[in-house]
Amino acid sequence: MIKTIIRRMLILIPQMIVLSLALFLMADAMPGDAIWGLAGPEASPEEVAALIEAHGLDGPWYQQYISWVSNIIRGDFGRSLFHGRPVVDIINIRIRNTMWLSLFSTIFTLVIAIPFGIIAARYVGKWQDRSILMYCFISSAVPAIALAILSIWIFALILNWFPMGGTVDVLISPAETFRILLSRLHHVMLPSLVLAVVGNFGTIYTLRAQIVDNSASAYVVTAKSKGVPTRTIYYKHIMRNSLIPFAQGLPFLIIGLVTGSIMIERIFSFHGMGDLFLSSIQVRDWPVVNAIAMFYGFLTIIGILSGDIILTLVDPRIKIK
Repeated sequence: MIKTIIRRMLILIPQMIVLSLALFLMADAMPGDAIWGLAGPEASPEEVAALIEAHGLDGPWYQQYISWVSNIIRGDFGRSLFHGRPVVDIINIRIRNTMWLSLFSTIFTLVIAIPFGIIAARYVGKWQDRSILMYCFISSAVPAIALAILSIWIFALILNWFPMGGTVDVLISPAETFRILLSRLHHVMLPSLVLAVVGNFGTIYTLRAQIVDNSASAYVVTAKSKGVPTRTIYYKHIMRNSLIPFAQGLPFLIIGLVTGSIMIERIFSFHGMGDLFLSSIQVRDWPVVNAIAMFYGFLTIIGILSGDIILTLVDPRIKIK
């Protein structure tokens, strides 16, 4: 297992090189330049050239790429062209909000999906199963933007249960730690629920299908013929084997919630990584865009490795090489 993990970690190196090169070339080919925005409409060509040289954008693309990668290895993602601050400082502020959103979205997804998947599989073809499948169909068909706007209208404007947006109440003093915590929880609930409802239908389908397939397996038929109680068969054998693929897919579920929260963060004015990513694209702030894209890419690669490792831990019969 240790050797496998080491080999997989070494494979990350060429994958990250390819990802970084692709991101850099795409950013370099995009139209527009944040330098002109920094210089202002009345800046002379000499002033613009001086800014380009100051930000190291005057050399060939391969020199810029090598310099950028060298800085990343040292933990320096450069300076934001728009904010004028180190990219790491800007991301550190936003990543905490995204992690909060991802954590609660994952919790709500599991709280909804696991019981629904079990109930649907237990009562296949009955009204319980049909109702849950109808819920999955609606949640997969409704766009996330429409559901987010509808939830703001109902729960924020009409019922006034949750705030319309933001991450924390700005009127709270920074010294009031407990009130800040409660305010963060209050602000994260509605976008987390929307993200969970939009993204949990796949988990429900997967768990339902696994339970139904395992219920018709030969080992279940054998156990029934031997007089093993139905409750024991269901929870000790069927559920245990059905949760193996579910456990492997858990890292991908979390990654999907992190990367899929971009539009949700923008609609709810939730100042996380996704909101920063979109706003940075709009102002052509490529150091920030590349850093966030690298973070998402690295997270995805780590999630693939984590899924394989979790699969071997929950099922010792499976070995990865």
